[in-house]
Amino acid sequence: HSDVYARNEENMLDWNGNMVEPKDRVRVLLSDIEEDTAMVASATVSMVETQAIDRIASEAGFLGEALGRAEWDTMPDNMNEVSSIMASVSPLLDPSELAYALSERAVISKFAVSVGATNAYQGDYLFDSPSVSMDGPTTGEIDLDEYFTASATHAEAPKGVSVEQLSKVWRIDLETAKRTLDVTTQRCKRSENPTLSRNYSTNDRMLRYKRISQHFFMDTFFASKKSGKSSRGNSCMQLFVSDKGFIYVVPMQSKSQVPQALKMFAKEVGAPDAVICDAAREQISKEVKHFCHQMGTTLRVLEENTPWANRAELYIGLVKEGIRKDMKDSNCPLVFWDYCAERRARVNNLTAKKLFQLEGQNAHYSVTG
Repeated sequence: HSDVYARNEENMLDWNGNMVEPKDRVRVLLSDIEEDTAMVASATVSMVETQAIDRIASEAGFLGEALGRAEWDTMPDNMNEVSSIMASVSPLLDPSELAYALSERAVISKFAVSVGATNAYQGDYLFDSPSVSMDGPTTGEIDLDEYFTASATHAEAPKGVSVEQLSKVWRIDLETAKRTLDVTTQRCKRSENPTLSRNYSTNDRMLRYKRISQHFFMDTFFASKKSGKSSRGNSCMQLFVSDKGFIYVVPMQSKSQVPQALKMFAKEVGAPDAVICDAAREQISKEVKHFCHQMGTTLRVLEENTPWANRAELYIGLVKEGIRKDMKDSNCPLVFWDYCAERRARVNNLTAKKLFQLEGQNAHYSVTG
């Protein structure tokens, strides 16, 4: 039994059981931890271990000692021209050199296994440079790149479930598993390493909201000074519109409520593939970017001074004109302009317009199906 998950969860939760923000978590520095005498003693080589290593080293033999020659090999090394030429090409081609190399490797391996090491360092010092001093602090004094090199590195984006894994778990053939992965998405990918802290994240926003395979534009428009605030205290409205003309509006009391409007849009309509907006400060705030990242939506910011690239600008004008006509024809008080905007958005979504991308359907069908 391992309590690694329990300890990790305890470090990340407060007394109410809520996740603690990274900036509020307690950071433990090694310099603040008191020195553990038992840990230091366990890392120290005792006198008994030293005597055991010396005894094993004396019994293991010495590197470089002469090896016995075979009975059939009676020619001296300085007179054997063939052996000298073959050894100059490669030590493996000369029997004497090969036997010496094997014997040397056997002695090193036997000594390493005896003292409990997997690799034997043959140098007298770990760092050969005489300028390196290990007596005092070494922060910023040693360039570790000169002494340590990575033999191989590899990094890639998580791939999620593979065809072989899906075929094994679901008991289907490989071809069916491949077709299944081609038509489905894997948005919440998790690692198989159980030793990582915070291995399984509690964020499931990319799975909580309905996925919409469309791009949505958004922008903010304000009520006129004459109409002022509505009966509900709203002075502006956030408009979301798809490339097929689906409109969703969220009344707001101020433009600082754009993040809340985006969350309401994701809950009521869904999470689109991308949200496109201009470079207004409230629309590209840190909170908006963080929420888009959590629900797996890309936030695309248009270039400045290009209002024609934002489809929401066009529909803001159409919605305002529709609100003006509806309120004038019905003689409705101006304080109900936000109700009229919501009604105009629903009428627009349910109207079957002559748009090629709608394929004879209305905008509501293109989003909700």
